[in-house]
Amino acid sequence: MTILDLAEVSARLKGYRARLALTQAEVAAQLDMSLRTFQSWEGGEVQTTAENYERLAVFYSENLGESITAHEIMLGVAAPVRDEITLADVRKGSAAWMEALVDLIRQEVDVRIQSFRAELLAALAQERLASEAGESPRQPDVQHPKAVAH
Repeated sequence: MTILDLAEVSARLKGYRARLALTQAEVAAQLDMSLRTFQSWEGGEVQTTAENYERLAVFYSENLGESITAHEIMLGVAAPVRDEITLADVRKGSAAWMEALVDLIRQEVDVRIQSFRAELLAALAQERLASEAGESPRQPDVQHPKAVAH
């Protein structure tokens, strides 16, 4: 399983922002989020959801004029190009095709697990804070990865 290195994610996010010569406040405002939330993501304090990494990828792609994916932000490498698996490879049943397919599936599962883990940890932290404040804990709004629609 791939574990996100938040220090590396942080460095990538800071690098993208620096290339645009924007402040954290400017990026947060353009993404319609609080400055503190953006600072916690960019500072590597917390891991956000895959959806939010996708949001950041879209923002930086549009503003830098290049293709940046959530996969690149999270893992530092571009996702494999699905078009590299050709119909001829499928018909031949080549080992390379099977290995590429298995790698794609593993990467997708890893990203979903990391997103689920981040959501679960956030829910547990909120429950702990509520418990410490004497509030009754509520059920976390976390979907199991199997429940996520494709």
